[in-house]
Amino acid sequence: MDEGCKQNREVHVIHLGDVYYAGLTDEYDRKMLAHWPMRADETAKFRSWCLNGNHDMYSGGYGYFERLLANPVFGSQRGFSCFSLENQNWMLIALDTSYDPADELGMRGDLSPDQAAWANGLLDRGATEGKKGILLTPLCILQAIGIRNSLPHPGGSRRHPRRRPYRPAA
Repeated sequence: MDEGCKQNREVHVIHLGDVYYAGLTDEYDRKMLAHWPMRADETAKFRSWCLNGNHDMYSGGYGYFERLLANPVFGSQRGFSCFSLENQNWMLIALDTSYDPADELGMRGDLSPDQAAWANGLLDRGATEGKKGILLTPLCILQAIGIRNSLPHPGGSRRHPRRRPYRPAA
């Protein structure tokens, strides 16, 4: 990260989700934020991003939305669970496929129609501009297209109603 800054390059760090086991607030504090490689006073030099995995949704997403994304270190994400980053050659699109409003326990995952349309719009624009694309998504995309797992899940869950596509301004 420091080397990228010395070369005057943008530096982004992306966590791909699944703060184990259930995405509880204290799990974010102990297992992720305590070990994250940057501090709030470094947000001008480094940008932090995080997808949510199915384990983050086991507790309804409260730890993810209200603890992690509320942390100033993740301020660039502005509270949204999907995002895109791009430069003159590349487009990186990160989707939230872990939250399904019809799934109380966070076991299914979903690619919502609004996210699919948002991502397709970005990809179409990128193709006309000659950009190559990278898609980031948790493993739950496999579940969203019909591959299910049978792992046990914790009892009880609450959902957070906040999933909106967001693309940071250039």
